[in-house]
Amino acid sequence: MPLSDSFKRKLLEPIDALFEEAKGDGNAPGGRNIQAPTSEIWSSSTIARASRKFGKRPPRKRRKWTVDEEALADVLEELNGLVGQREVKNSLLRLVDLVRISIERKRLRMETPIPSCHMVFSGNPGTGKTTVARLVGRILKSLGILEKGHTVEVDKSGLVAEFLGQTPTKTNEVVDEALDGVLFVDEAYSLSEEKDDLYGKEAVTTLLKRMEDDRGKFVAIVAGYRGKMEKFVGSNPGLSSRFSRYVDFEDYSIEELQRIFSMMCERSDFGITPGLLFRAEKTWDTLRREGVLSRGNARFVRTAFELVLENQAVRLRREVDPREREHLGSIDPRDWNGVEMVLKGGNLCVEERWDADK
Repeated sequence: MPLSDSFKRKLLEPIDALFEEAKGDGNAPGGRNIQAPTSEIWSSSTIARASRKFGKRPPRKRRKWTVDEEALADVLEELNGLVGQREVKNSLLRLVDLVRISIERKRLRMETPIPSCHMVFSGNPGTGKTTVARLVGRILKSLGILEKGHTVEVDKSGLVAEFLGQTPTKTNEVVDEALDGVLFVDEAYSLSEEKDDLYGKEAVTTLLKRMEDDRGKFVAIVAGYRGKMEKFVGSNPGLSSRFSRYVDFEDYSIEELQRIFSMMCERSDFGITPGLLFRAEKTWDTLRREGVLSRGNARFVRTAFELVLENQAVRLRREVDPREREHLGSIDPRDWNGVEMVLKGGNLCVEERWDADK
């Protein structure tokens, strides 16, 4: 049944008021441009802000609860193509099964609670937490749980304001942006590390309220080091009750790091020699024995790959005609010179790296 014009105007009143307020001082909240609202403009963030300010919330569209099988197959193929992290993949596949069964219950008109999808990602840096968070958004969109499936990535600085009392507004704006998608909070433990951190407490309190008020309208994923995340979730009863799904990211093995490095080379049309792979393997083993590898994991691989390309460029300019395809697409053991020293914290320029291991 179509809505009457008078009813539409009543629904738009809070949005009109927000627009007039922003237009009056010449500045939109958060420095964003504001477009005059019409009956065609119904962004989740605008509606959420109007609802908080005026206590009126337009009716939300009915949840589809249908699966886009093609999109789901594509994103699951991408998930399974990630190196390692078998338990992470299994955890997400269990979530997919849960949602599928919920859809079947809904189809049979059985009482069907919305599955809780808020998650805690724990693990060391460079283990793929951000990458998987983006995939989660796409998975949940293909399952009909989220409308957009986009991912908003922030850390403490993205939630906490400069002055006490302003943090709830800043946090609410971030949540508004994440509606119908995923809010990914990296290093979330920093919000509660200090007992006297009133700013962090304000952010946590605001986030918990929005998770309750906007249940099922966005997914929050908090991430960080394993031990610190356990303390973070245990620091507030509201956190422990709302985050019931834990996903643990293991450090990559040396074999997995080698696979990641090889994949980076192949995707960029570089041929690699056994000698280069041998030097890379020795470096990963050394970093592991010295306790450095867990501080970077795949980030070290990315850094090493970029350093190798710089070293290759220097070598080609010195030794051969760099215009020949054979040389441009080949990296050899000499291109690993100085890489291990940089990964350990050394600060060598490209010329110093080239001569470092001679």
